[in-house]
Amino acid sequence: MKAWVFFEKGTQNLTKQHYFPIPHIKNEYDVLIKIIAAGLNPIDALKFTFDISFPAIAGMDGCGIVEKIGPSVDPKEIPPGSLVYFVHGIMDSNGTFADYIVKDARSIAVIPEEVYKGKDINRIATTFGGLAKVCVVAYYDIVIKAGLNIYELANPSPYPMVKSIVITGASGGVGSYCIQFARLYKEMQPVEVQDFIKIIAVTAEEHIEYVKSLGATHTIDWKHQNIREKVMEITDDQGADVYIDNIGDTHKGISCLGYNGIYVSNLPIKEDYDLLTQIQNQINLYRVDIIQALNSDNIDSMQEIKGILEVIVGLVAEGKIFPIHEEVIQFDHIKNALPHVKQKHTVGKVIAVINDI
Repeated sequence: MKAWVFFEKGTQNLTKQHYFPIPHIKNEYDVLIKIIAAGLNPIDALKFTFDISFPAIAGMDGCGIVEKIGPSVDPKEIPPGSLVYFVHGIMDSNGTFADYIVKDARSIAVIPEEVYKGKDINRIATTFGGLAKVCVVAYYDIVIKAGLNIYELANPSPYPMVKSIVITGASGGVGSYCIQFARLYKEMQPVEVQDFIKIIAVTAEEHIEYVKSLGATHTIDWKHQNIREKVMEITDDQGADVYIDNIGDTHKGISCLGYNGIYVSNLPIKEDYDLLTQIQNQINLYRVDIIQALNSDNIDSMQEIKGILEVIVGLVAEGKIFPIHEEVIQFDHIKNALPHVKQKHTVGKVIAVINDI
């Protein structure tokens, strides 16, 4: 099979192979998937730095067709021929920049036939091929860690606890979906209080209209404006209730939060923040580490991720969140596209077509 491969640790040269061995089902819950489309993530370019077995195929996001299933996989739940999508752990030598991958069935989500019936399956696979990682991270950020409800409530409170949400790196892959989940939270509130909920997107000037189209109510141009000063201005000097950090500036995040604020970082939390401010304001700190979750053999972790993926399928099908793609490229162009993705200059996701079905 064709594949983009790192051959040894510390060697950055990603090499295109045409006759790489097809992986085989080894465990009872394994499924063999033929990949149609794969999303590019910044960390894909760094797989050669991890302490894993080489050679290793790059790529974490994927969507494809199930060709074979292991003996313990329920064929009623995941029959051969199913269209599925998933996010793959970077600590595994398999990857999505290849014709085939073997995955644990308990960590993948089936895309229901009614979502793609009568439609171009390649286009549907391209839609879902880059969704998994960024959407799972954004869901952890907004729904699980920040505790924002995105589902319809029978009796929503007229006094929502969270009225201001700051999202940095707002035009990137994770940031784009954080805005959309925050918008869903806002829409679940009573109409009379929705205008009081502020979704504050921190981005570059050229991306302001884009983040507004996703649901941002306020924007901060990080190149020309002081983020803390603008947050305080927007929140009437109260500070934000939630701060989603996609750039790794813990000190700035803590300084922008108000009393009992929630700080969620998708990068390691730095110890340079003002500890006194955190204690006095009773700020809650959370770290989302999708890499650790994906590399765990814990069944509960796998099933939680699968459950999130199934929720996302429904939200996309209902038109409540919108897949954002900067560019769709061919398999041969993956290596050239990765440096751009690694620098986090994308708006949405870059998707590679691996196979046409």
